[in-house]
Amino acid sequence: MMGNIYTKHKRDLNIAEFYYECGLEHHPEDGMLLNNYANLMMEKGNFSKAEQLFKKTLNLRPVYPNSYFGLALLYRVTGHPEESLKVLERLFILMPKTAGIESTQIYNEARNLYSEIKAETESKTTIH
Repeated sequence: MMGNIYTKHKRDLNIAEFYYECGLEHHPEDGMLLNNYANLMMEKGNFSKAEQLFKKTLNLRPVYPNSYFGLALLYRVTGHPEESLKVLERLFILMPKTAGIESTQIYNEARNLYSEIKAETESKTTIH
């Protein structure tokens, strides 16, 4: 919680990172903590650390759909749209198993992101 407060409200990303690291020492398999820390790393531009954290979250159960979306967004930002689409497609396969009212928004965002990336990659293909 402290990491989230320092990330979103106080905008002190270094202190937020400290709290996320402390949390992971005690709860290394906490999907929400890993996802939030991955988002912080992405915001700080540490894309390799963000990727590592997102991927760790994808191996946890129950499935945390936000991490699929986060990893797809990371791949888009770093210029890997094909990888982004693959991650989103995996999420869509998992959707019936993980669908719940709390996940509806992230699935909507994932579908929108997928459509945007598909349109971008198709327009690049037709131009060349």
